[in-house]
Amino acid sequence: MIDVNHKELCEVIGRDISVDELKEILFEFGLELKKQDGNDLSIELTAERSDLISLQGLARALRNYTGAEDKMPEWGVKKSKDYIVNVKDMPKQWPYVVCAVAKNLKFDDKKIREVMRVQEKLAGTFLRNRKKGGIGIYPLDKVHFPIRVEGKNPDKIKYRPLEYPKEITAREILKMHPTGKKYAHLVETWETLPFFIDSKNTIMSMPPIINSHEVGKINSNTKDIFIETTGIDLKILKEALNIICAMFCDMGAEIYSTTINYNNKKEDTITTPDLMPYEREVSVAYANKMLGLNLSTKEAENLLKKMMYGIIKTKGDIIKVKVPNVRVDLWHQIDIVDDIARAYKFNNFSLSLPEISTISSTLPLSDLSEQLSDIMVGAGFSEIYTLGLTSTVD
Repeated sequence: MIDVNHKELCEVIGRDISVDELKEILFEFGLELKKQDGNDLSIELTAERSDLISLQGLARALRNYTGAEDKMPEWGVKKSKDYIVNVKDMPKQWPYVVCAVAKNLKFDDKKIREVMRVQEKLAGTFLRNRKKGGIGIYPLDKVHFPIRVEGKNPDKIKYRPLEYPKEITAREILKMHPTGKKYAHLVETWETLPFFIDSKNTIMSMPPIINSHEVGKINSNTKDIFIETTGIDLKILKEALNIICAMFCDMGAEIYSTTINYNNKKEDTITTPDLMPYEREVSVAYANKMLGLNLSTKEAENLLKKMMYGIIKTKGDIIKVKVPNVRVDLWHQIDIVDDIARAYKFNNFSLSLPEISTISSTLPLSDLSEQLSDIMVGAGFSEIYTLGLTSTVD
């Protein structure tokens, strides 16, 4: 669920859309308007579309879908050698760091609340309630490079956590600070905890728990920011960082790269973020078979453009497309076919009956299982359905 202001959403889309029309557009797109309170709207997203979590991300998708825009969004990253982050001795449970710098932002209270909401929403959903990663944002003018990220004994590190009246040890933060207590279970078995420390030895944060009050709080005067994501999966962290950077780009910021040095080894150096689009292919014949349609390649191309794809070339019935880097949900060709269906609009599909008729029956093993279950329940036992598909990792 995301909460947006109707007027602000229309402004970012670039056209006035009534609530009733927006409700229909969202439904056709595969989303749902769940609640309206004046100008405040609550919209339910599908779980895989993390790029829609922000107001900017949702408006970006709807601009193409409604025809207000007819191009794939692209964002540039300016190369910089000034922003260096050195990573070493990280806890084995939390080994990866990726970062970026965004400049020339114009914050106000609404945008700050939006940034905080997106930060928490991404951490809570895409990063599995901080189990896979955490996100930190800092005013750039309060941070001094090069920054180092190191695993240290939490009993020997002391700083003032965000919105707390005094300095306490990192261990005490986990017991005394509200956010520390909320997420302490994530790190309770770790021998060391990671810390961001700038070149003046200022403690910036203790991911994935909480930022420093001194350098980890943005306000309406903040123009430039430093962004970091840390966690257990480098690919997922890069994707989360890209989603945030794209949001800031849509707010008017310029994105600068950072150099991440792991354990002072040249071969372990990476540069982030990378907002370049990636490429995929889709067969129009396959799409038609899956959807029961008879689309031409040109019609398929137009539908793909509505879903933010850029057309590279078409050869036969194969369309090669480029995809915005924030689309982290495309795993198979069928995912692109799903987007074609959304652009075609499900209400436009013709209703038809299947051409085959079957008579169903239960399997003998299922009949036996049900009979045994009835006998056991009749004998006073309780039947339990266990969570057989639950992952202990997540």
